[in-house]
Order: sequence, then C-alpha cells, then structure tokens
Amino acid sequence: MVFRWIGLLALLAALVWIFTRSDDRGAATAHADSPSTPIPRPAQVAELVESESEQRRAVDVTQTPDTATSAADDREIPIELATLTVRVLMPDGTPWTDARVQVTAGPLSLSGVRFDLGPRSDGRWRYNRVLSDALVSYAIVDVDEHGCARLQRVTPGVALEVRARDVLETVGARAERVVLETGEQRTLELKLDSFPRELHGRCSDERGVGVAGAEVSIGVALEFTDELATALRARSDDAGEFTTPSLLAARLALHATHAGRSANTIFDTSSRVGGVKLLLETPRSLRVELQGSNGDPQRDVRVSVHETTGEELFDTPRTPGEYGILFTDLPRRPLELRWGSRCAPQSQVVAEHVDRVLVIAPRNGELQLSVGALPGDERTRYAVQIHCADADRAAAPPCSFFNDGRFEGSWTLAPGHYALKLVRLPSAAAEQVLVWGEPLRVELRAGETTRARLGQ
Repeated sequence: MVFRWIGLLALLAALVWIFTRSDDRGAATAHADSPSTPIPRPAQVAELVESESEQRRAVDVTQTPDTATSAADDREIPIELATLTVRVLMPDGTPWTDARVQVTAGPLSLSGVRFDLGPRSDGRWRYNRVLSDALVSYAIVDVDEHGCARLQRVTPGVALEVRARDVLETVGARAERVVLETGEQRTLELKLDSFPRELHGRCSDERGVGVAGAEVSIGVALEFTDELATALRARSDDAGEFTTPSLLAARLALHATHAGRSANTIFDTSSRVGGVKLLLETPRSLRVELQGSNGDPQRDVRVSVHETTGEELFDTPRTPGEYGILFTDLPRRPLELRWGSRCAPQSQVVAEHVDRVLVIAPRNGELQLSVGALPGDERTRYAVQIHCADADRAAAPPCSFFNDGRFEGSWTLAPGHYALKLVRLPSAAAEQVLVWGEPLRVELRAGETTRARLGQ
C-alpha cells in the first residue's frame, strides 16, 4: 500500500515537471517573436557584424553594391571554389598600375565571382563590374598599386579568357583557356608587348591662354565611324591642362567643349611625341548638299570632314536632311571635304568663310550576297570581307555568320569594283584564320542592285 502511494506521488511530480517545462518553452518562444524585447547578442558578435557592415558600406558608396566585397569575405569562400590572382606587367617587368583585368567565361559561369577590393595607396578606389547572363559572363576590375587583381569564388573546371586592357578596352595581353582546379589559388602573369602611354593635353583659346574647366572626351579613333566607342572623360585644370591614365590605343580621338566653343582632333600616339593641343574656337557650321548628275538629291553618300593634313575631324554632329547633311562644331579654318567610296574617294578643300557646298556624287549601288553551305558544321563561323578590287583595303566592316547555309547580306556602296572574301573564323586562339575559296570580284553600278552568291 505504501509503495502504491509512493508511485502515485512520483507520477504526479513527473506530470508537474512536464507542464512547467512546457510553459517555460512557450514563454521563451513568445519572447523571441516579440519585436519590443529583442534577444541581446553577445558584444563580440555584435561588434564583428557592425565592423563588417561598416566595411561594406565604405565600399558600396564608391563602387557597385552587388559586386564590391571586403577582405572580411575571405572567411566565407567555400573550400571547393578557386581563387585567381592576375598580375599585369609592362615589357620591362614593372607592374602596370593603370591596367584593367577582364575575365570572360561561358553563360552564368562568373555569377558568384567576388573581387578582393580596397583603396589603393594613392587613395583611388578600384573600378569593378560583373555581368553574368544566359549569353556571356565577364568580370572587370582595376588592378592595385602592384598591378594585381584577385578574383575569389571562381568555379573550378570552367575555361576562362583573361585579358589585360586599358580603360578604353584596348587589349595588351591575354591568356586563353585558363582552367582552375578545386580549391586552387593560382597567380597568372600577363606581360604587355608594348608600353602604354599617358596622354598629356592642353586646352587653349585663340590667344593661347589656357582654358580651365573644359570637358574633354577621349576615345579610340575607329576606322569606319566618327563616334566614340568607349569614352574617357577629363576636365582641364586652371592652366588648361589634363592627363589621362596610360593607354594602349595607337590613335585617339579627342573632343573638347567649353562655353560654346569646341575643338576636335585625332592624336596618333605611335608617331607623335609630346602632348596634344586643343584649340577651342567658336564652332562653325557647314551644309553639304548632295546631288546626282541629273540633279536628284542623294541620301546614301558617305561624307566626312578632314583637316587639310588628312586627319579626320572627330565627333562632328551631323543632321541628315532632304538635300544633304549639316555639319556643326567645326573649326574656323580651311577644311577638306571627302565623299564617295573608300576605294576611290573624291575630295574638295572648303575655305573657312564658306558655309554651304554643293557636291555632285553618283548614286550608290546595292550589293546583295547570299552564302550557301560551306566546309564545317553549323557551329563553324565565317565572315564576309569586302575589299577594294585594286588594293587590299577594306571597303566595309566585316560581317560574321554561322555556317547554316541561310546567310544573306546587303550593303550600300559607291559604284566601283570590289573583291569579296570568305574567312573561316577560328574556334580557338591557336588556330589560324583560314580563307575559303578565291575572292569573288563584283562591280557595282550607280542606282543598280548587284546580286552574288558564294558557297559549295
């Protein structure tokens, strides 16, 4: 009987303990969910989180928020990912501190890449950018004062193309098919073949006085257009001077403006020494009226304005109209007007006081080209190159296509004789560019359509 009462008391004590524990757990849950009484964090953890947040905010103010990282992120790199450090060197082995490293891979391959970023010793924060979508992935970052850029969280087994280029996208060195292994930390050196060069310039007025605060746009001088591909912008100082980072491009186009005055020039860095001088003047307008031999207006004739020394003036805004083209922002001095085919251009010198010119130009012809099946499968890429028939000089930009047997292209060109080449593009950097078949010679007549076909 005594033992029965002892068992009942033990059972009752156990039930009381269970209900008490359940109430404590319920009270703790309510406490955690209550927004008015948060659970306190240990001081050390709170300090670490706030420190990392401050580092990230300092980077985010200056850089792209979704790509900039701090050194604290090293602790988060999974062991199976890899790290690539790229070091860019000039021909003499010294670091190129103005370099920009570009890493390109397949679709979505670089979606998780992070940069080891921080301020340089000169206080300049480094530019960075990551783009990864269904078509292409690339990451771009400025190097530090040692010429190095480090990419973290690189997926192993992915073929990377690594380029060293300047801020205007001119490539100086590259490495193809760089593949990292699991957990690897590799250092890759890229060495330039030629030295980059800083550009020093000065903006002045007609009296030779430096113009302060002039806005200067610098870009690569392209062959087939007078538009800037990628512009680098600078502002002249109190003496009218400006300096750019070291650049690789051989021909640079410059356009400066200030208080309604402007200047345009092409600067050849490979053959000219010293700095570039930009004379800002009150702009001049020139209307060019285009007519055919029968007096009918012409609209498809390419017209360009050059210095009398032969240099093409850059970034001359033009407005097409019913009877021709209006050029603005031109310097007030004799200029050379060129029109027609690149293979047989015509020209005329225009005096500084002339603001209207009548140009008699033959009508353009149209070239229509169709390409059938060529050697290789549908993944093989070809390109059409159109050259002047009497000289190995390009008459139009090349046009690439896949070998699916359905390519059709159309070009509007000045009358004349042309040579068409088919070039098979390489699938890897080690391959040579192969020319398929003999060049096809065609003649374009004014106002007529010429049809041609290439293929097996």
